[in-house]
Amino acid sequence: FHQVDYLQKNGYQVKILTQKSSSNLPASQIINHCQVNRFSFKKARFLGLLTIWWQMIFRYWQFIQEADLIHVHDVMIWLLPIRLLFPRKKMILTMHGWEGDYPLPKKNIFLKKVSVLMANKVICVGEYICKHYQIKCDLVIEGGVKLEKPQNISIKKNQLLVLGRLEEDTGLTWFLDLTNPKNSHSFQKIIFVGDGQLHQRAKKVGEVRGWLPEKQVNNLLAESSWCLASGYLSALEALSNGCQVMAIANNPLKQDYWQKSKLNNRIHLVITQQQLQKLLKQIGQGQVKNRTVPADWLEQFSWKRVMGECERLYH
Repeated sequence: FHQVDYLQKNGYQVKILTQKSSSNLPASQIINHCQVNRFSFKKARFLGLLTIWWQMIFRYWQFIQEADLIHVHDVMIWLLPIRLLFPRKKMILTMHGWEGDYPLPKKNIFLKKVSVLMANKVICVGEYICKHYQIKCDLVIEGGVKLEKPQNISIKKNQLLVLGRLEEDTGLTWFLDLTNPKNSHSFQKIIFVGDGQLHQRAKKVGEVRGWLPEKQVNNLLAESSWCLASGYLSALEALSNGCQVMAIANNPLKQDYWQKSKLNNRIHLVITQQQLQKLLKQIGQGQVKNRTVPADWLEQFSWKRVMGECERLYH
């Protein structure tokens, strides 16, 4: 809700329309003075999309009609009938990119291109998107971070926090192969914050906490010396808490994801399992150069600055 807080402080009335991720969640509620509406749909590919379109037109017509501006995160195709019915309504698209399949399916590239045509302005989370999805955008960002947190580096432990989805596409299998119970590793403790198909394998080499609230994540980062980050936000949160950050790029898209980023020279990026093995060995021997960052460097990623850049596209 960092983006919502910024917009509300700058005079915007914000309403959210999103997928119902759990049956326990209410269809409508107020969170931080923001109305949140949730809906569900069938998982069948085409039938599910038809269900979404039906709800957009018949259930949320007034909700959408009253909006002066619609900011969409990735799922622009959900609003195809709304774009046809409201051709002059301004729509901003934030494109987060990669869905986990490499090489990218042609269908995914096609849908991204259609989404760009539907939007008035396009924000890409990472420069790599323009190359791999063959599109042009109006603004490139890499996420944001809340800087108003204490950074007590003196309590750092020889601890690794693995932050993000526990899935093969993140390159996590390379790490798990090198840190199985029969092998020694470079950390006294490994904690996984996240979940996914590699949950059981992760439990064999460390403690799996699942998804945690932001405050708890920051507390764990504050006491961890290293973080294995799955993406920009994970890396930024880790850097803002004084962690050294490693990242795995196990295909050419992920290489561009990190190497085209402003974070590239601030993290320890590996592109082969052999490089990861060497890095872990160097960490264990205390031979890795410290790449923690000063607070003034992180200012460029503050939510205030990032949202300020996004807001300029609203006008």
